[in-house]
This record gives sequence, structure tokens and C-alpha cells, in this order.
Amino acid sequence: MSSSEILAQDSYALVNAFVGLGAEDGSWEIRAGVRNLLDETYTTQAFDLADFPGYQLAYYGAPRTADIRFIVRR
Repeated sequence: MSSSEILAQDSYALVNAFVGLGAEDGSWEIRAGVRNLLDETYTTQAFDLADFPGYQLAYYGAPRTADIRFIVRR
């Protein structure tokens, strides 16, 4: 819990999902996925520096992101 009301954060849940299709022998795979499916806004770190040097700092997690991967194994 933060000492600052500005930096305080409600609870949240992150939902990630992916689907994949590949060869039976495992030589290749194609995968599509989404991270932070519900596009939650959340902080990963927060610092209350109000006393010195006079500001509050927060780092936010990534928004919804999607990717497609083609994996080849030798």
C-alpha cells in the first residue's frame, strides 16, 4: 500500500491468452497471442518523493498488446 492517495491503486487482474498450431513432430509452430486482454491500467512501481524532491512517480504496465510468432525448431 502506498503512503500517497494519488499513487494508491485498486486491485486488478491481467488476462493473457494465446492459441497455437504446430507440426506433430514439433519442428514448427505458429502462435497468436494477446497480453492484457482487458486493457487494464495499472502501475508496476510507484515512488512517493513528495517530501524531497517534491514529486510522485509511477511506472505503468503495458497496454493491450498482440503478437504473432512463427517458431522453427531444428
